[in-house]
Amino acid sequence: MIALHDRMNTAVAEAESLVLEISSDQFFALHQDAPGDFGILMLNLAREMARTIAQEGDIIEMLGRKSTGGRR
Repeated sequence: MIALHDRMNTAVAEAESLVLEISSDQFFALHQDAPGDFGILMLNLAREMARTIAQEGDIIEMLGRKSTGGRR
């Protein structure tokens, strides 16, 4: 997740992984210096975030059905 403010977080990986931290200046420089690559990066980040949100929505819906005994 990209934010322009400090935040605390925990990362969990199921395989060997690399965490990359870039500053907002580096992020902006990528946007200026390689706009095509920047666009592809943003599309991939947005797509993965959308998948995660959809999965979480499914979980919330399932929990809602359990709490109402299957009624909506």
